[in-house]
Amino acid sequence: GDTSRLSVRTFVEGVVEQERGLVRLSVRLIDARDGFTLFADRVEGSRANLFALEDEIATAMRDRLMAHFGLPDSASADTGRVPR
Repeated sequence: GDTSRLSVRTFVEGVVEQERGLVRLSVRLIDARDGFTLFADRVEGSRANLFALEDEIATAMRDRLMAHFGLPDSASADTGRVPR
């Protein structure tokens, strides 16, 4: 059998709720080793803005992950400069 293993350090738990024309997205970023919640967020809005809501959460989660692992955040990464 295949003995290779995937080392998972974090995982995302998400819930989508809908009521009439509204959508609520709830996400948690969890450390797989100890179950500690690294990030949690919830956004609400109209179904018409679903992609914008997803982008908002994805950006916040990416920035939190980068900070957790000691990487430059998106603001400094966007400048195109390489850290020395």
